Amino acid sequence: MMPTAPRLVTRLVVQALMRRLAVADHPVAVLHRGDPDAGDLLVAIDRFAAGTLLFGRGRDGAGNLVWQSEAGGALLDAPGLANHLARALKRDPDLWIVALEDPRGRLTVADLGPAG
Repeated sequence: MMPTAPRLVTRLVVQALMRRLAVADHPVAVLHRGDPDAGDLLVAIDRFAAGTLLFGRGRDGAGNLVWQSEAGGALLDAPGLANHLARALKRDPDLWIVALEDPRGRLTVADLGPAG
């Protein structure tokens, strides 16, 4: 088994993410607070009429935490997003969900910063 990099507690990752996005003038909110230490994290990027992108954390080949596209990278409409989030919360009630607005579609996964 490959060694994995240590991981920050989720609450600190969320705080850093929210600060980074607020400084960049992107409205951001926590939709669901999970376990402050070990909860996983989903980030929903609302592109308004275009739909919402969803990113979660996963490990790359070297064992580092990285952002990975959820839902196959598809833009989700409101019902699709609600269904995806409901299923995710059913599987993991300790999950954190952070939502941000990006109506111009300019944010990239790199703008989210480190995944942990």
